[in-house]
Amino acid sequence: MLVWATEFPAASGTHADDLLDAAKEWLVGSPHSKWTHEDFGAEPLGEITRYKKDAQEVTVMRVTLDEQSWAGLRQSWIEKGNKEWVTDTVAHEKDGVVWVSVRLHCNLLTPGSRLPTPKKPYLIKVLLQRLGGGYDGILPIDADPVRLREDEVDVAAGYMTGTARNRLPVVYVSTDWGRQYSLDVNRLSRDLAGMAHVVVEPSRQFSFALNRNVHGINAYNGAVSIYWPAGLGAQARFLPIRFASATELENAIREAVRVALTHIRPRVESTSSYLREVISRARLQQLRTQGSAGWEEYAQEIDAELSAVRQQLDESEAEIRRLMGENMRLQGFAKTRSEGVLALGDEQEFYPGEITECIAAALKASRSTIRTDSRWMHIIEDLIAANPAGEGAEQIASQIKDIFAKGGKFGTTERRALEELGFVVTDSGKHVKAVYHGDDRYVFSISKTPSDSRAGKNLVSTINNKIFGA
Repeated sequence: MLVWATEFPAASGTHADDLLDAAKEWLVGSPHSKWTHEDFGAEPLGEITRYKKDAQEVTVMRVTLDEQSWAGLRQSWIEKGNKEWVTDTVAHEKDGVVWVSVRLHCNLLTPGSRLPTPKKPYLIKVLLQRLGGGYDGILPIDADPVRLREDEVDVAAGYMTGTARNRLPVVYVSTDWGRQYSLDVNRLSRDLAGMAHVVVEPSRQFSFALNRNVHGINAYNGAVSIYWPAGLGAQARFLPIRFASATELENAIREAVRVALTHIRPRVESTSSYLREVISRARLQQLRTQGSAGWEEYAQEIDAELSAVRQQLDESEAEIRRLMGENMRLQGFAKTRSEGVLALGDEQEFYPGEITECIAAALKASRSTIRTDSRWMHIIEDLIAANPAGEGAEQIASQIKDIFAKGGKFGTTERRALEELGFVVTDSGKHVKAVYHGDDRYVFSISKTPSDSRAGKNLVSTINNKIFGA
Protein backbone atom coordinates (compact mmCIF):
# COMPACT_ATOMS: atom_id res chain seq x y z
CA MET A 1 0.00 0.00 0.00
CA LEU A 2 1.20 3.50 -0.83
CA VAL A 3 2.02 5.27 2.45
CA TRP A 4 4.16 8.21 1.35
CA ALA A 5 4.61 10.11 -1.93
CA THR A 6 5.83 13.33 -3.44
CA GLU A 7 6.93 14.78 -6.75
CA PHE A 8 8.92 17.93 -7.41
CA PRO A 9 11.13 19.59 -10.06
CA ALA A 10 14.89 19.49 -9.52
CA ALA A 11 17.16 22.50 -9.89
CA SER A 12 18.08 23.83 -13.31
CA GLY A 13 21.06 22.02 -14.83
CA THR A 14 20.16 18.67 -13.28
CA HIS A 15 20.01 15.53 -15.43
CA ALA A 16 17.97 12.37 -14.94
CA ASP A 17 21.07 10.23 -14.29
CA ASP A 18 22.01 12.47 -11.35
CA LEU A 19 19.17 10.80 -9.49
CA LEU A 20 20.98 7.46 -9.49
CA ASP A 21 24.12 8.88 -7.83
CA ALA A 22 22.01 10.51 -5.11
CA ALA A 23 19.88 7.38 -4.55
CA LYS A 24 22.96 5.16 -4.30
CA GLU A 25 24.48 7.58 -1.78
CA TRP A 26 21.27 7.23 0.25
CA LEU A 27 21.49 3.41 0.12
CA VAL A 28 25.15 3.33 1.13
CA GLY A 29 24.50 5.62 4.09
CA SER A 30 21.29 3.91 5.23
CA PRO A 31 21.35 2.14 8.63
CA HIS A 32 18.90 -0.40 7.18
CA SER A 33 21.31 -1.74 4.56
CA LYS A 34 24.91 -2.83 4.00
CA TRP A 35 25.30 -1.56 0.45
CA THR A 36 28.66 -0.14 -0.65
CA HIS A 37 29.51 1.86 -3.75
CA GLU A 38 31.44 -1.18 -5.05
CA ASP A 39 28.20 -3.19 -5.19
CA PHE A 40 26.94 -1.12 -8.12
CA GLY A 41 28.21 -1.06 -11.67
CA ALA A 42 27.63 1.12 -14.74
CA GLU A 43 24.04 0.37 -15.74
CA PRO A 44 23.59 0.40 -19.56
CA LEU A 45 20.95 2.50 -21.29
CA GLY A 46 17.75 0.74 -22.24
CA GLU A 47 18.28 -2.03 -19.69
CA ILE A 48 16.88 -3.13 -16.33
CA THR A 49 19.73 -3.98 -13.95
CA ARG A 50 19.16 -5.86 -10.69
CA TYR A 51 21.34 -6.12 -7.60
CA LYS A 52 20.77 -8.34 -4.55
CA LYS A 53 22.37 -8.26 -1.13
CA ASP A 54 21.17 -10.05 1.98
CA ALA A 55 17.35 -9.64 2.00
CA GLN A 56 17.38 -6.53 -0.16
CA GLU A 57 16.98 -6.00 -3.87
CA VAL A 58 17.75 -2.91 -5.92
CA THR A 59 16.53 -2.41 -9.49
CA VAL A 60 18.05 0.32 -11.67
CA MET A 61 16.54 1.51 -14.97
CA ARG A 62 17.92 3.98 -17.53
CA VAL A 63 16.64 4.94 -20.97
CA THR A 64 16.65 7.76 -23.52
CA LEU A 65 13.91 8.02 -26.14
CA ASP A 66 12.38 10.80 -28.24
CA GLU A 67 14.70 13.47 -26.77
CA GLN A 68 13.65 12.54 -23.23
CA SER A 69 15.60 10.72 -20.53
CA TRP A 70 14.56 8.61 -17.57
CA ALA A 71 16.38 7.10 -14.61
CA GLY A 72 14.82 5.07 -11.84
CA LEU A 73 15.81 3.10 -8.77
CA ARG A 74 13.63 0.72 -6.76
CA GLN A 75 14.70 -0.68 -3.40
CA SER A 76 12.79 -3.39 -1.55
CA TRP A 77 13.52 -4.97 1.83
CA ILE A 78 11.75 -6.98 4.53
CA GLU A 79 11.43 -5.58 8.06
CA LYS A 80 11.25 -8.20 10.83
CA GLY A 81 9.57 -10.69 8.55
CA ASN A 82 6.20 -8.94 8.58
CA LYS A 83 6.55 -5.79 6.46
CA GLU A 84 7.90 -5.29 2.96
CA TRP A 85 9.09 -1.77 2.21
CA VAL A 86 9.42 -0.67 -1.42
CA THR A 87 10.87 2.71 -2.36
CA ASP A 88 10.39 3.84 -5.97
CA THR A 89 12.19 6.93 -7.22
CA VAL A 90 12.09 8.10 -10.83
CA ALA A 91 13.55 11.11 -12.65
CA HIS A 92 12.07 12.26 -15.96
CA GLU A 93 14.02 14.81 -18.03
CA LYS A 94 12.39 16.79 -20.83
CA ASP A 95 13.26 20.17 -22.34
CA GLY A 96 15.89 20.79 -19.66
CA VAL A 97 13.50 20.19 -16.74
CA VAL A 98 13.82 17.17 -14.43
CA TRP A 99 10.87 15.99 -12.34
CA VAL A 100 11.66 13.68 -9.43
CA SER A 101 9.08 11.31 -7.98
CA VAL A 102 9.42 9.31 -4.75
CA ARG A 103 6.80 6.77 -3.68
CA LEU A 104 7.03 4.55 -0.61
CA HIS A 105 4.95 1.38 -0.30
CA CYS A 106 4.46 -0.85 2.73
CA ASN A 107 3.04 -4.34 2.21
CA LEU A 108 1.92 -6.28 5.29
CA LEU A 109 3.05 -9.92 5.14
CA THR A 110 1.36 -11.33 8.25
CA PRO A 111 -2.30 -11.17 9.37
CA GLY A 112 -3.02 -8.72 12.17
CA SER A 113 -0.09 -6.43 11.40
CA ARG A 114 -0.76 -2.70 11.57
CA LEU A 115 0.13 -0.37 8.78
CA PRO A 116 2.68 2.09 10.21
CA THR A 117 2.64 5.86 9.78
CA PRO A 118 5.97 6.56 8.07
CA LYS A 119 8.18 9.54 8.61
CA LYS A 120 9.51 11.57 5.72
CA PRO A 121 12.14 9.38 3.98
CA TYR A 122 15.72 10.53 4.46
CA LEU A 123 16.06 10.02 0.71
CA ILE A 124 14.23 13.33 0.16
CA LYS A 125 16.86 15.25 2.11
CA VAL A 126 19.64 13.59 0.08
CA LEU A 127 17.89 14.34 -3.21
CA LEU A 128 17.38 18.01 -2.33
CA GLN A 129 21.00 18.32 -1.21
CA ARG A 130 22.42 16.63 -4.31
CA LEU A 131 19.98 17.74 -7.02
CA GLY A 132 18.61 20.93 -5.52
CA GLY A 133 15.04 22.15 -5.86
CA GLY A 134 13.61 23.89 -8.88
CA TYR A 135 10.42 25.93 -9.20
CA ASP A 136 6.92 24.55 -8.78
CA GLY A 137 5.07 27.20 -10.76
CA ILE A 138 6.46 30.36 -9.13
CA LEU A 139 7.17 28.68 -5.79
CA PRO A 140 10.69 27.42 -5.05
CA ILE A 141 11.29 23.90 -3.77
CA ASP A 142 13.18 24.90 -0.65
CA ALA A 143 13.59 24.25 3.06
CA ASP A 144 12.92 27.92 3.85
CA PRO A 145 9.41 29.38 4.10
CA VAL A 146 8.13 31.81 1.47
CA ARG A 147 7.65 35.14 3.26
CA LEU A 148 5.10 37.33 1.52
CA ARG A 149 5.57 41.09 1.16
CA GLU A 150 2.79 43.56 1.93
CA ASP A 151 2.29 44.21 -1.81
CA GLU A 152 1.85 40.53 -2.73
CA VAL A 153 -1.86 40.14 -1.97
CA ASP A 154 -2.57 38.99 -5.54
CA VAL A 155 0.22 36.43 -5.30
CA ALA A 156 -1.21 34.98 -2.10
CA ALA A 157 -4.67 34.88 -3.68
CA GLY A 158 -3.26 32.81 -6.54
CA TYR A 159 -1.96 30.19 -4.12
CA MET A 160 -5.41 29.87 -2.55
CA THR A 161 -7.52 29.86 -5.71
CA GLY A 162 -5.34 27.40 -7.64
CA THR A 163 -4.13 29.78 -10.35
CA ALA A 164 -0.42 29.68 -9.41
CA ARG A 165 0.17 26.44 -11.39
CA ASN A 166 1.85 24.65 -8.49
CA ARG A 167 1.59 20.86 -8.09
CA LEU A 168 2.47 20.69 -4.39
CA PRO A 169 0.11 21.91 -1.64
CA VAL A 170 0.50 25.35 -0.06
CA VAL A 171 0.52 25.58 3.74
CA TYR A 172 -0.49 29.17 4.54
CA VAL A 173 0.48 30.43 8.01
CA SER A 174 -1.33 33.58 9.12
CA THR A 175 -0.24 35.98 11.85
CA ASP A 176 -1.95 37.63 14.79
CA TRP A 177 -1.87 41.34 15.60
CA GLY A 178 1.50 40.98 17.29
CA ARG A 179 2.98 39.46 14.10
CA GLN A 180 3.39 36.18 15.96
CA TYR A 181 2.81 32.76 14.43
CA SER A 182 1.12 29.80 16.08
CA LEU A 183 4.01 27.47 15.19
CA ASP A 184 7.66 27.43 14.20
CA VAL A 185 7.48 28.30 10.49
CA ASN A 186 11.15 27.50 9.86
CA ARG A 187 10.89 24.03 11.40
CA LEU A 188 7.65 23.27 9.57
CA SER A 189 9.16 24.39 6.27
CA ARG A 190 12.19 22.13 6.76
CA ASP A 191 9.94 19.19 7.62
CA LEU A 192 7.76 19.73 4.53
CA ALA A 193 10.58 20.51 2.08
CA GLY A 194 9.85 18.61 -1.12
CA MET A 195 6.27 17.92 0.03
CA ALA A 196 4.56 21.30 0.35
CA HIS A 197 5.27 25.02 0.29
CA VAL A 198 5.06 26.94 3.57
CA VAL A 199 3.88 30.48 2.85
CA VAL A 200 3.99 33.05 5.66
CA GLU A 201 1.73 36.08 5.97
CA PRO A 202 3.44 39.43 6.72
CA SER A 203 0.81 41.12 8.90
CA ARG A 204 -2.76 41.11 10.15
CA GLN A 205 -3.59 44.06 7.86
CA PHE A 206 -2.48 41.91 4.92
CA SER A 207 -5.17 39.33 5.75
CA PHE A 208 -7.93 41.94 5.55
CA ALA A 209 -6.85 42.95 2.04
CA LEU A 210 -6.48 39.29 1.06
CA ASN A 211 -9.93 38.46 2.43
CA ARG A 212 -11.57 40.66 -0.20
CA ASN A 213 -9.61 38.98 -3.02
CA VAL A 214 -10.45 35.38 -2.08
CA HIS A 215 -14.00 35.81 -0.74
CA GLY A 216 -13.09 34.91 2.81
CA ILE A 217 -11.31 31.57 2.27
CA ASN A 218 -8.00 32.77 3.70
CA ALA A 219 -6.66 31.66 7.07
CA TYR A 220 -6.25 34.58 9.46
CA ASN A 221 -5.41 35.65 13.01
CA GLY A 222 -2.97 32.78 13.66
CA ALA A 223 -4.86 30.00 11.86
CA VAL A 224 -3.13 27.73 9.32
CA SER A 225 -4.73 26.39 6.13
CA ILE A 226 -3.64 23.95 3.45
CA TYR A 227 -4.62 24.81 -0.13
CA TRP A 228 -4.46 22.01 -2.69
CA PRO A 229 -3.07 22.25 -6.26
CA ALA A 230 -5.34 23.66 -8.99
CA GLY A 231 -7.91 24.60 -6.36
CA LEU A 232 -9.03 20.97 -6.00
CA GLY A 233 -10.77 19.94 -2.79
CA ALA A 234 -11.74 21.97 0.23
CA GLN A 235 -9.00 23.67 2.21
CA ALA A 236 -7.92 22.08 5.49
CA ARG A 237 -7.97 24.71 8.26
CA PHE A 238 -6.20 24.35 11.61
CA LEU A 239 -7.14 26.61 14.53
CA PRO A 240 -4.39 26.93 17.18
CA ILE A 241 -6.91 26.91 20.05
CA ARG A 242 -7.78 23.31 19.20
CA PHE A 243 -4.23 22.06 19.83
CA ALA A 244 -2.42 21.69 23.13
CA SER A 245 0.91 22.90 21.71
CA ALA A 246 2.65 24.19 18.61
CA THR A 247 4.27 20.77 18.18
CA GLU A 248 0.87 19.06 18.15
CA LEU A 249 -0.34 21.55 15.55
CA GLU A 250 2.71 20.96 13.36
CA ASN A 251 2.26 17.18 13.59
CA ALA A 252 -1.36 17.48 12.47
CA ILE A 253 -0.36 19.59 9.46
CA ARG A 254 2.44 17.20 8.44
CA GLU A 255 0.10 14.22 8.64
CA ALA A 256 -2.59 15.98 6.59
CA VAL A 257 -0.03 16.74 3.86
CA ARG A 258 1.33 13.18 3.90
CA VAL A 259 -2.10 11.60 3.52
CA ALA A 260 -3.12 14.05 0.78
CA LEU A 261 0.00 13.37 -1.31
CA THR A 262 -0.75 9.64 -1.36
CA HIS A 263 -4.07 10.45 -3.06
CA ILE A 264 -2.76 12.90 -5.67
CA ARG A 265 -2.18 11.20 -9.02
CA PRO A 266 1.47 11.44 -10.12
CA ARG A 267 2.60 12.54 -13.54
CA VAL A 268 2.39 9.40 -15.70
CA GLU A 269 5.93 9.98 -17.01
CA SER A 270 7.29 9.91 -13.44
CA THR A 271 6.12 6.40 -12.57
CA SER A 272 8.24 3.26 -12.64
CA SER A 273 5.60 1.39 -14.68
CA TYR A 274 5.81 4.02 -17.40
CA LEU A 275 9.61 3.85 -17.29
CA ARG A 276 9.44 0.09 -17.92
CA GLU A 277 7.11 0.74 -20.88
CA VAL A 278 9.56 3.28 -22.33
CA ILE A 279 12.39 0.73 -22.04
CA SER A 280 10.25 -1.79 -23.95
CA ARG A 281 9.50 0.79 -26.64
CA ALA A 282 13.19 1.64 -26.92
CA ARG A 283 14.05 -2.06 -27.40
CA LEU A 284 11.40 -2.44 -30.11
CA GLN A 285 12.73 0.66 -31.85
CA GLN A 286 16.22 -0.83 -31.77
CA LEU A 287 14.97 -4.09 -33.28
CA ARG A 288 13.13 -2.14 -35.94
CA THR A 289 16.34 -0.39 -37.01
CA GLN A 290 17.98 -3.79 -37.56
CA GLY A 291 15.88 -4.20 -40.72
CA SER A 292 14.07 -7.47 -40.04
CA ALA A 293 10.72 -7.63 -41.89
CA GLY A 294 9.34 -10.04 -39.31
CA TRP A 295 10.32 -7.78 -36.45
CA GLU A 296 8.87 -4.77 -38.25
CA GLU A 297 5.46 -6.46 -38.50
CA TYR A 298 5.65 -7.56 -34.87
CA ALA A 299 6.65 -4.06 -33.77
CA GLN A 300 3.71 -2.55 -35.66
CA GLU A 301 1.32 -4.87 -33.84
CA ILE A 302 2.86 -3.95 -30.48
CA ASP A 303 2.62 -0.25 -31.34
CA ALA A 304 -1.04 -0.64 -32.25
CA GLU A 305 -1.72 -2.39 -28.95
CA LEU A 306 0.14 0.26 -26.94
CA SER A 307 -1.73 2.99 -28.81
CA ALA A 308 -5.05 1.40 -27.84
CA VAL A 309 -3.92 1.12 -24.23
CA ARG A 310 -2.84 4.77 -24.18
CA GLN A 311 -6.18 5.82 -25.68
CA GLN A 312 -7.99 3.93 -22.92
CA LEU A 313 -5.73 5.63 -20.37
CA ASP A 314 -6.51 9.08 -21.83
CA GLU A 315 -10.24 8.33 -21.65
CA SER A 316 -9.86 7.12 -18.07
CA GLU A 317 -7.94 10.28 -17.14
CA ALA A 318 -10.72 12.41 -18.67
CA GLU A 319 -13.32 10.52 -16.64
CA ILE A 320 -11.25 10.97 -13.49
CA ARG A 321 -11.10 14.73 -14.11
CA ARG A 322 -14.88 14.78 -14.62
CA LEU A 323 -15.44 12.88 -11.39
CA MET A 324 -13.06 15.19 -9.53
CA GLY A 325 -15.08 18.17 -10.75
CA GLU A 326 -18.30 16.50 -9.64
CA ASN A 327 -16.72 15.72 -6.28
CA MET A 328 -15.75 19.37 -5.85
CA ARG A 329 -19.33 20.40 -6.65
CA LEU A 330 -20.69 17.99 -4.05
CA GLN A 331 -18.10 19.13 -1.51
CA GLY A 332 -19.25 22.70 -2.06
CA PHE A 333 -22.85 21.64 -1.49
CA ALA A 334 -21.95 19.73 1.66
CA LYS A 335 -19.91 22.68 2.92
CA THR A 336 -22.85 25.01 2.37
CA ARG A 337 -25.17 22.69 4.24
CA SER A 338 -22.75 22.29 7.15
CA GLU A 339 -21.64 25.91 7.46
CA GLY A 340 -25.01 27.64 7.08
CA VAL A 341 -27.48 29.08 4.60
CA LEU A 342 -26.10 32.64 4.33
CA ALA A 343 -23.41 33.79 1.91
CA LEU A 344 -20.48 35.46 3.67
CA GLY A 345 -19.85 39.13 3.03
CA ASP A 346 -16.54 40.98 3.30
CA GLU A 347 -16.41 41.11 7.11
CA GLN A 348 -13.68 38.89 8.54
CA GLU A 349 -14.09 37.23 11.91
CA PHE A 350 -11.99 38.67 14.74
CA TYR A 351 -12.23 35.35 16.60
CA PRO A 352 -13.47 31.89 15.53
CA GLY A 353 -17.27 31.68 15.49
CA GLU A 354 -17.85 35.43 15.82
CA ILE A 355 -20.20 35.72 12.83
CA THR A 356 -22.27 32.73 13.93
CA GLU A 357 -22.56 34.18 17.45
CA CYS A 358 -23.65 37.54 16.05
CA ILE A 359 -26.36 36.04 13.83
CA ALA A 360 -27.61 33.74 16.61
CA ALA A 361 -27.89 36.72 19.00
CA ALA A 362 -29.76 38.76 16.37
CA LEU A 363 -32.17 35.89 15.76
CA LYS A 364 -32.87 35.54 19.47
CA ALA A 365 -33.52 39.26 19.76
CA SER A 366 -35.89 39.16 16.78
CA ARG A 367 -38.24 36.66 18.42
CA SER A 368 -40.05 39.40 20.37
CA THR A 369 -41.19 41.03 17.11
CA ILE A 370 -42.36 37.90 15.26
CA ARG A 371 -45.62 36.00 15.73
CA THR A 372 -45.01 32.88 17.81
CA ASP A 373 -46.90 30.38 15.61
CA SER A 374 -45.67 31.74 12.26
CA ARG A 375 -43.51 29.99 9.70
CA TRP A 376 -40.75 32.55 10.21
CA MET A 377 -40.68 31.87 13.94
CA HIS A 378 -40.36 28.13 13.27
CA ILE A 379 -37.40 28.77 10.94
CA ILE A 380 -35.74 31.10 13.46
CA GLU A 381 -36.19 28.64 16.33
CA ASP A 382 -34.75 25.87 14.16
CA LEU A 383 -31.68 27.95 13.29
CA ILE A 384 -31.15 28.93 16.94
CA ALA A 385 -31.33 25.26 17.96
CA ALA A 386 -28.86 24.26 15.19
CA ASN A 387 -26.39 27.00 16.19
CA PRO A 388 -25.88 26.86 19.97
CA ALA A 389 -24.61 30.07 21.51
CA GLY A 390 -20.83 30.30 21.67
CA GLU A 391 -18.86 31.73 24.55
CA GLY A 392 -16.45 33.96 22.64
CA ALA A 393 -18.32 37.24 23.08
CA GLU A 394 -19.14 36.51 26.71
CA GLN A 395 -15.51 35.70 27.52
CA ILE A 396 -14.16 38.81 25.78
CA ALA A 397 -16.73 41.07 27.46
CA SER A 398 -15.91 39.54 30.84
CA GLN A 399 -12.16 40.05 30.35
CA ILE A 400 -12.68 43.69 29.32
CA LYS A 401 -14.68 44.18 32.51
CA ASP A 402 -11.90 42.62 34.59
CA ILE A 403 -9.27 44.90 33.04
CA PHE A 404 -11.06 48.09 34.12
CA ALA A 405 -12.94 46.77 37.18
CA LYS A 406 -10.73 48.53 39.73
CA GLY A 407 -10.93 51.85 37.90
CA GLY A 408 -7.29 52.59 38.65
CA LYS A 409 -4.39 53.71 36.49
CA PHE A 410 -3.94 52.18 33.06
CA GLY A 411 -0.50 50.56 33.08
CA THR A 412 1.58 47.79 31.48
CA THR A 413 -0.56 44.96 32.87
CA GLU A 414 -3.78 46.43 31.49
CA ARG A 415 -2.17 47.18 28.16
CA ARG A 416 -0.88 43.62 27.77
CA ALA A 417 -4.30 42.21 28.66
CA LEU A 418 -6.00 44.35 26.01
CA GLU A 419 -3.43 43.35 23.38
CA GLU A 420 -4.09 39.68 24.13
CA LEU A 421 -7.75 40.35 23.26
CA GLY A 422 -6.73 41.73 19.86
CA PHE A 423 -6.58 45.46 20.61
CA VAL A 424 -3.82 47.56 19.04
CA VAL A 425 -2.78 49.94 21.83
CA THR A 426 -0.79 53.15 21.25
CA ASP A 427 0.23 55.93 23.63
CA SER A 428 -1.07 59.39 22.72
CA GLY A 429 -0.03 61.51 25.69
CA LYS A 430 -2.49 61.69 28.59
CA HIS A 431 -4.65 59.09 26.91
CA VAL A 432 -4.15 55.71 25.33
CA LYS A 433 -5.78 54.79 22.02
CA ALA A 434 -7.07 51.21 21.76
CA VAL A 435 -8.22 49.96 18.34
CA TYR A 436 -10.08 46.66 18.31
CA HIS A 437 -8.19 44.33 15.93
CA GLY A 438 -6.70 47.39 14.24
CA ASP A 439 -10.05 48.31 12.68
CA ASP A 440 -10.52 52.11 12.71
CA ARG A 441 -14.26 51.69 13.13
CA TYR A 442 -13.68 50.56 16.71
CA VAL A 443 -11.43 53.17 18.36
CA PHE A 444 -11.50 53.84 22.11
CA SER A 445 -9.76 56.53 24.16
CA ILE A 446 -8.56 55.41 27.59
CA SER A 447 -7.40 57.83 30.26
CA LYS A 448 -4.17 56.80 31.98
CA THR A 449 -5.47 58.28 35.26
CA PRO A 450 -9.32 58.06 35.49
CA SER A 451 -11.05 61.06 37.14
CA ASP A 452 -13.44 58.99 39.28
CA SER A 453 -14.37 55.41 40.19
CA ARG A 454 -17.21 55.30 37.68
CA ALA A 455 -14.92 55.96 34.71
CA GLY A 456 -13.87 52.31 34.50
CA LYS A 457 -17.45 51.01 34.48
CA ASN A 458 -18.47 53.59 31.88
CA LEU A 459 -15.54 52.61 29.67
CA VAL A 460 -16.40 48.91 29.92
CA SER A 461 -20.00 49.73 28.88
CA THR A 462 -18.78 51.86 25.95
CA ILE A 463 -16.38 49.20 24.64
CA ASN A 464 -18.72 46.23 24.99
CA ASN A 465 -21.67 48.11 23.52
CA LYS A 466 -19.60 49.18 20.52
CA ILE A 467 -18.21 45.69 19.88
CA PHE A 468 -21.23 43.53 20.68
CA GLY A 469 -24.07 45.95 19.95
CA ALA A 470 -25.79 45.55 23.32
